[in-house]
Amino acid sequence: VIIQELQSGLKELILDK
Repeated sequence: VIIQELQSGLKELILDK
């Protein structure tokens, strides 16, 4: 679902920081 993709992007963003 779209939410899953959003969560994945958010996780990557947090990991990047």
